[in-house]
Amino acid sequence: MSIRHSAVEVLEARRLLSFPLGIGGTGTDVGVSIDSDPTGNVAVGGSYQGPVDFDPGAGTASLDGSGGFVARYAIDGTFLWARGFNGATVNKVAVDRSGNVYAAGTFSGVVDFDPRRTVLNISSSGAHDAFVVKLTPGGNLVFARTFGGAGEEVGTGLAVDTTGDIVVGGTFDTRADFNPGRGVFSIGNSGGADGYLVELDNTGAFKWAGSFAGNNDETLTDVAIDLSGNVLATGRYDGTVDFDPSKSGVDNAVAATTQAYTVKWDTTGALVWFAGFGGTGTTFGSAVAADRAGNVYTTGGFSDTADFDPRAGTVNVIAPATGAVFVSKLDPAGTFVFADSIGGSTDVEVGPGEIGVDKSQNIYTTGQYSGTQDFDPGAGTSNLTSAGLNDVFVSKIDSNGAFVFAKSMGGTTEDRGIGEALGYGNSILTTGSFTGTANFATSGGPLNLTSNGDSDIFVSRLDANGAPL
Repeated sequence: MSIRHSAVEVLEARRLLSFPLGIGGTGTDVGVSIDSDPTGNVAVGGSYQGPVDFDPGAGTASLDGSGGFVARYAIDGTFLWARGFNGATVNKVAVDRSGNVYAAGTFSGVVDFDPRRTVLNISSSGAHDAFVVKLTPGGNLVFARTFGGAGEEVGTGLAVDTTGDIVVGGTFDTRADFNPGRGVFSIGNSGGADGYLVELDNTGAFKWAGSFAGNNDETLTDVAIDLSGNVLATGRYDGTVDFDPSKSGVDNAVAATTQAYTVKWDTTGALVWFAGFGGTGTTFGSAVAADRAGNVYTTGGFSDTADFDPRAGTVNVIAPATGAVFVSKLDPAGTFVFADSIGGSTDVEVGPGEIGVDKSQNIYTTGQYSGTQDFDPGAGTSNLTSAGLNDVFVSKIDSNGAFVFAKSMGGTTEDRGIGEALGYGNSILTTGSFTGTANFATSGGPLNLTSNGDSDIFVSRLDANGAPL
């Protein structure tokens, strides 16, 4: 005998197995990074204050304690597993072609990096160390590797290439050992915060490490790997900085103000080129990506007037009083192609998050904004107005930098878009945090989520046209 369900029951069942997902407890829970495997399964990473039930459906999958997490969901939003690392912070996640899941971040004290029944306690060398873990598609630990010294080492960038090799990047402020194995690969520090990169093979064995340093603080916020295995990074710098990690080479960049950079190293860690963006105000890079042809894309924030041509030419872009988001495209040689400015208002703010590029070189960015902002970087106008203090935006421009669409998600309080990735079928995946009741429908009827605590994690999935999936 077949069982028939009412339309309401069918709709409710679909909602339990579809996006958006809302995850959180009574504390502060934030999604900061997201990625997808070739079959559409989604991995999300961030921080939580337990207990938190990571199953948004009818089941229960609670994590106690507080720290960093990695959670995995099927293409329809069905919960698969969640793993917590108490005492650690997860800043980035990545997924390889086989569905293995990686997480990078920072920890202090003693942390158990095996999230299942066994124990793998690792102690930090100093105040904070950086780490990377590899988990199987089923969430079992493959390996955990840490890097550190007596001071502060932070892991903020993570990328995995087509062979499963891993690049981790971040900042450090004292001499540190970047070989997580039995050997030692020690790198000195210039006195402030310096940037570093480490490459491991698919077994977690050390391959190479390098750093860049100057007379002030330099930060690395994101890394990417192109199809040729070249490593890309972005962040901010000021003063005089040597971006060549080799001891023999010197490639100094000089900035009178805080500027953004995009830098490219080859498969051995040797410098290929450096590009700096900036001007009279503050400019910083938040995310970097590459397309199949090797073109390089960077997003970040800037204020006042900034020159986005890193070579001899000048391409000045002027930001409104409260700043704007930039999107930069460089060719594989680091030559300027275009730069777009997103946001236009005199009394509200727009903040950048992540960037992604599809097979047709369309560019997607996410972040948060308040008030009314113009998301068309050209002569036209496409305004979005936030429902509350901050809303989430998702923006798409084409391969020439022309506006395609901008979508908004949020409620009457504080909502932040932080992580983004392109998933199965060119779907747009975003994660971040929301408070109160927020609407994640970019079109049609509302798709409301209500937080359980100070802030909850959201996971949104849109199609290539920005419509909810």
